Amino acid sequence: MQRNKIILGFAAVLAAGALFAGSASAQAEGRIGFVNTERILRDAVPAQRAHFFKDKVVVVTGGSDGIGKALVDALIRLGAKVATCGRNQDKLYDLQLLHSGHHLHTLVADVSNYNDCKNFIDSTIQVF
Repeated sequence: MQRNKIILGFAAVLAAGALFAGSASAQAEGRIGFVNTERILRDAVPAQRAHFFKDKVVVVTGGSDGIGKALVDALIRLGAKVATCGRNQDKLYDLQLLHSGHHLHTLVADVSNYNDCKNFIDSTIQVF
């Protein structure tokens, strides 16, 4: 796998959250903090480029819960190969069961720990 094919999903999560939480309609409706990731991805990726994520490796930190999980779910539906990490083994296991048969790599890791981050990226490169 070529390193330049890895799309770091953490930045996408932050951007998606900022796009939605900062919108005037979200503020007016009191939905700050709720993110409809699938809608954001659909709106951000025009229909003619819907294949953009197909067979690309996307790394999402915190993919076992919340917006990270929503992003993992949406990216898998778009055909991406997804690698995600989280601190809760049970939630990661449930995510694997939910997406069995798809390209999903999970690893227990705490992104505040350098060695965990290094192991996560190294294992992602090895798997994909």
